[in-house]
Amino acid sequence: MDLTAQQQQALHEHLRAAAEILYQNTPPEQLTSLEGIELAVREHLLAAVGPQMALFLSRQLQAQLLAMPADSPPVSAPSKSPKNKRKS
Repeated sequence: MDLTAQQQQALHEHLRAAAEILYQNTPPEQLTSLEGIELAVREHLLAAVGPQMALFLSRQLQAQLLAMPADSPPVSAPSKSPKNKRKS
């Protein structure tokens, strides 16, 4: 992901604003240790941040699909060919 300097700055500002909101909605006792902070961040990511990002991305995909001509090939899932698999 190659962000421009302007995009990096905008992302930083928006993330800081979101972090302030989430901080205000985190119990103070959860912010007294690194473990507590990590758990708080994870909870916020799972409860608020992730679902909103997924909704945004799914709307973007839906808009792309609606803009495609009717005779275009269907969009498929990423290939599961052997070269894409990680070795265990």
